Amino acid sequence: MARRFRVDLAFSNMMIGTVRAPAVSGTYRFEQAMAAALAGTGLTMQRVGVGRYIVTGERSKATTTTIDPPMPEIVVIGRKTQNVDIRRRASDIQPYQVITRRDVRNAHAATIEELLSKRMSADQRGVSFSQAPVGGQGTPQSSINLRGLGGDQTLVLLDGRRLPRLPSLQVRFIQSDVNALSVESIERAEVITSTAGGIYGPGAISGVVNLVLRRDYRGIEVTATRGITQRGDAPYGRLDARVGFTPDHGATDVMLAYSASVSAGLSVAERDYRARASERLFAQPAGAFFGSDLPISNSINVLGAAPLVLKQDYGGAVLGSRLTTLAPGGSRTPTVIGAELLNNAGRLDYLPASTVGGGRQSLTVAQRTTAILANVRHRFGGVQLYADLVYLLDRGQVALGGFSPTLRLSADDPRNPFLQPIDVSFPVPAYGTHGGQRIATARQSLGAIIDLPATWTANFDLSFGSAKQTLATSGLSYSATGYLMLTGSSARGTVQLDPFGDTTAFQDALGQLAAPATGMFEQTNLFSDATARFAGPVVTLPGGALVATMLLEQRRERVGPSVDRAELFNRVYLQPRRAFGERVRSAYIELRAPIFSEDARSGPLRGLELQLAARRDDTRASIGDDPFDNPTIAYRRFTAAKHGAMVFTAGFKIKPLQGLTMRASVASGENAPPISAVANAIVFGVANDPKRGSQLVGADAPYEFVVFRDDIRPERAQSLSAGFILTPFGTRGPSLSFDYTRIRRSREVNGSNIGNASFFLTNEALFPDRVTRLQLSPDDAAKGFTGGIVTKLDASYLRIGHTELDAVDVSMALPIRAAKGDLSLIASASWQPRYRSFVLPQYPILNYVNMAQGILEWRGNVGATWSKGPITLGTSGQYHGSYSVSPVSFVANDTDSRRQGARTIGAQFTMDLYTAYRIGLTPMARRPRTLDLRFGVQDLLDRPPATVVGSPAGYSYYSDPRRRRLELTAAVNL
Repeated sequence: MARRFRVDLAFSNMMIGTVRAPAVSGTYRFEQAMAAALAGTGLTMQRVGVGRYIVTGERSKATTTTIDPPMPEIVVIGRKTQNVDIRRRASDIQPYQVITRRDVRNAHAATIEELLSKRMSADQRGVSFSQAPVGGQGTPQSSINLRGLGGDQTLVLLDGRRLPRLPSLQVRFIQSDVNALSVESIERAEVITSTAGGIYGPGAISGVVNLVLRRDYRGIEVTATRGITQRGDAPYGRLDARVGFTPDHGATDVMLAYSASVSAGLSVAERDYRARASERLFAQPAGAFFGSDLPISNSINVLGAAPLVLKQDYGGAVLGSRLTTLAPGGSRTPTVIGAELLNNAGRLDYLPASTVGGGRQSLTVAQRTTAILANVRHRFGGVQLYADLVYLLDRGQVALGGFSPTLRLSADDPRNPFLQPIDVSFPVPAYGTHGGQRIATARQSLGAIIDLPATWTANFDLSFGSAKQTLATSGLSYSATGYLMLTGSSARGTVQLDPFGDTTAFQDALGQLAAPATGMFEQTNLFSDATARFAGPVVTLPGGALVATMLLEQRRERVGPSVDRAELFNRVYLQPRRAFGERVRSAYIELRAPIFSEDARSGPLRGLELQLAARRDDTRASIGDDPFDNPTIAYRRFTAAKHGAMVFTAGFKIKPLQGLTMRASVASGENAPPISAVANAIVFGVANDPKRGSQLVGADAPYEFVVFRDDIRPERAQSLSAGFILTPFGTRGPSLSFDYTRIRRSREVNGSNIGNASFFLTNEALFPDRVTRLQLSPDDAAKGFTGGIVTKLDASYLRIGHTELDAVDVSMALPIRAAKGDLSLIASASWQPRYRSFVLPQYPILNYVNMAQGILEWRGNVGATWSKGPITLGTSGQYHGSYSVSPVSFVANDTDSRRQGARTIGAQFTMDLYTAYRIGLTPMARRPRTLDLRFGVQDLLDRPPATVVGSPAGYSYYSDPRRRRLELTAAVNL
């Protein structure tokens, strides 16, 4: 009937069950026909939008209705979605947080990464790759880091499916890149911020982010977005287009979407962050800064080993400071040079040089993205077939800079105008490299949804694709001779470099030392994933049907061997990379059991619902031959490891009082075997035995040297979550949620000492099971030996580390409805007071809370939205707590605080403003045609980021370097 009238009709197959409707014939409107068909069935239909309806059941004391049953959303009849996960809600048993379509629209975020950072206070990402253009070598990839355990501990899904992960040069897989995916294509994001391996498998240690795409759409939608900073730089533009239609009255649905974006990066010269950081550093007492800290400007900056005194040829004056600067110029006499150096005493030129290594170096990554989404679904009888395509292209471009040296001149160097040794910085215009990275991710899926007896449904899905990452850089750097010259070393037959001489001649001399500098690498991960899902009711309980969801899966990822190519010092260097891969076979079952209904007279157990998920993952990790293997060391080489893991998720929720929901859950999870820990091992088979007079091990008798073992067991995590949800006036009234989470990750791998025989011999008391000896003989004891002959030495990797963290998430919502419009106030915060890591027995426990390169104890979001009719106006803010300038370290020191002139970086708060207006173009049409206009001001307060001396960019990465930005979006729905 829905196909005949060309409307969208959603209903639950479980709820319909075996209900039979009477035959309907005659002339009807859709609503009349449905009313006649549902007469006497206990079912009703509700209109939820133009051309959109849902079928629901009548609520009574004996029955309750669930519109979305706890089964994969793709198999729910009437749902046009590719989401193969159960639809998760904020009121679920586990602590899920949901970013809605409304949140996406109001965020005015350019990327998925930025969206999650703005709306998820549990995302502890400190610096994005876009903020680290040089360190990240121009990669534009996304990085989502729930709870701060690392990006590889957060699983990112698209419609409940895995995407191909990115290959890494460190012989491991890293988080999939979703930054090319347009935020306009997102229907919602379901995020769990605790371990969920029992449901999602390997990698779900600190949480899961499931991005659910907009699939339920018919018509044409075109969206154009344009943004720019208030300062007129870093322009941003995005174009989105989608079309959805049915060519055969609803039996077939087709959806196509295309998006492209261009975002210009910032250069160092376009903001003063690095200059402010240098100025702050050199304002500190002596001893806080060094010659290597001198800013690279268009001038010659000088730092003396002691207060500077000019030589007599330069005037002999006492400067009274260790700092001075000399502006560029032509041929000048020593007297003129000395006068200028004296005049600038105590000052440096902090403005970045107009070179690629200075002001033209990238501060942020310039990014270009393309995304193509396509989906076709056809239903005939009880079978639905579909084909789905996701193609994401993410390109980053940067100016990487060049070699910006600091030249040290001794006191007797004729080029040095001072009586003291000095360090000198100067620009090198001829040097500099440009480049970037290109990440292409593709996933194609073919599948079928089949109706089974007893209202069960099966879903068979085959996905295959790839993730290809390419790096290319080119430019000029120094030659081998130039390196010796620029670092102060002598070299025969070379030009003389005098930074205090004629500037043009000096730069010409530097240009003669230039040589090509290029780099190129490319890696591709080939991906396949075959799954079979089954879902349906098992038995009817007092609260409803017990629903089971089952999964069988085999996933493969494989990266072939590759070779990096680099040209430097007029030589070409080739670096072979090893092949590696993973194969995972999984079986999973999840049961959702509503024991008692919310209306039942069951006292404290009212609304009791249980959840149990169990998953078995058998993983085989493999690696290719090591091109740098030393065949003279006898040990068994590592090629592959197998590991089976059983993980689970269990929880419950109850509603003991009206408007109060209490919930708790426990879960476990594992990662894949850490092949990167063994792949990067450097084997030292020769060692001295400290218990035997430091003689070489094996000198008395052969011994067994173990580097790799078969039982490579991966990291494992357990989590506990407990909390409550308070809704005193129903689900549409005010709400307050509170959730506590504890995660303990154990068996953490430390591969730094794999194959290091000396380490285990020296620390035998800490690891007595790693060294096997014969009994000490009387003759050896007479020689002063304290240990017998070594017969076996186990130098395989350690897995004794563990990390523990505690977190509290609070979320509040206050909707106020009035004749003058609806007002919604929201606030959320994450408090993470504990994050400690144990590495080795001889090391102290690491504290990550409120440390640079660690996590923040406090993060939060607030917002207010007012709407009336077609008008929406709102504001949102993000809070980041204060943190120490010192990085996470085993040894406490005050170096960073002395250089910063403070121990902490203060708390930071940013605020955004947004407004939207909807214009009806053809309000009487069956499908409304509208024009949406949205305007946003990001970073409304326009406060400069905190200055951080220890940051390569000079500012706190918890702020956006672009500062205040304006964005306008126009969306047409036809």
